[in-house]
Amino acid sequence: MKLMSKILEMLLSLFITLFTILFFIQYIINFKPIYYYDALNLNLIDDFNTYTQEYNINVEPLNSILLKKNYNYMISYINGNYSDNFNLPTIPSSNGGREHFKDVRALINRIRYVMLVSILFIVISILICKKNGLNSYLKWSGIELLLITLVSLIMAALNFSVFFDYFHKLFFNNDFWIFDPRTDSIILLLPEEFFMHCGEILIGGTLITGIAFLIIDKLKNRVQSTKYKIQ
Repeated sequence: MKLMSKILEMLLSLFITLFTILFFIQYIINFKPIYYYDALNLNLIDDFNTYTQEYNINVEPLNSILLKKNYNYMISYINGNYSDNFNLPTIPSSNGGREHFKDVRALINRIRYVMLVSILFIVISILICKKNGLNSYLKWSGIELLLITLVSLIMAALNFSVFFDYFHKLFFNNDFWIFDPRTDSIILLLPEEFFMHCGEILIGGTLITGIAFLIIDKLKNRVQSTKYKIQ
């Protein structure tokens, strides 16, 4: 019984870690100011218009209003809004491009499902752990988050492009994510630098949360030891 309780505690820590990472992913996807900041600083509008004009791509010239209109549509679409057909307001897409955004939409939906299952498991497991006097799950989750942060930092620092490609190959079973800007000009508005910045925020969030979990665990143990001394 004691072994099973310990296994449950470790599983609980893993689910807390998983939920934390997925929560930050969802937050970053929907926090649009990150993109708007990068769009301005990376000169995405000028680069888009220069490229489309140079290659005679039949697309309406972009401005800040149209940029936000297309980006807002994309975020709403992958969050499950609109119909299954992906159609940006002013930027044409190829069949492969549309399929990729459908794949992203399905992935986001799976993430939400996993988050829901994780919450249920976490709540039930915490109650069981408390009943059995097990309270190290935050410590283990904090350690797991710090280790994941460290590994991610090393991989991204060595070669973010390789890391980015590996991510796509891991989560998508086709090559529709490889866009040709002449047929899917939206890729000009989604540069690798933007995703790198999102990754940095994700790593920063998991790092801070991991440290917070360790601090909370330490404070909780200190309070408990104080209670025992008083008794």
